[in-house]
Amino acid sequence: MAETTTTQISDLPEYQKQYLQEIMQRAQALGKQAYTLPSYQTAGRTPIQQQATNLATQGIGSYMPMLQAGEQATGAGIAATESLLDPNAAMAYISHRCRDCRNRELVRSECCDGVYESIQSGCC
Repeated sequence: MAETTTTQISDLPEYQKQYLQEIMQRAQALGKQAYTLPSYQTAGRTPIQQQATNLATQGIGSYMPMLQAGEQATGAGIAATESLLDPNAAMAYISHRCRDCRNRELVRSECCDGVYESIQSGCC
């Protein structure tokens, strides 16, 4: 059995090689030229910008008031959510609502609106 070996060579067309060579020659010529950066001037800092820089460079604790405020807000949100998820609080609400329904002499479907029907508490 005869073995065949194929070699494939990718090459650019001649016009592309010449174009790339011209680009490289121009780039080398520009790189050898002396070049000085133009002088520039920036506006001075405003008092608010300077104050922000001063606060930022005061150290690690400068962000603590924001963290503490965020912690308090998060804690309040978690406490509110936990009170809603507390089964005892939910049953107290249902009990209160059922008493209110009895006082108004409403039937079960009007009282519970189908919200707590899965609870076997005998509401209303």
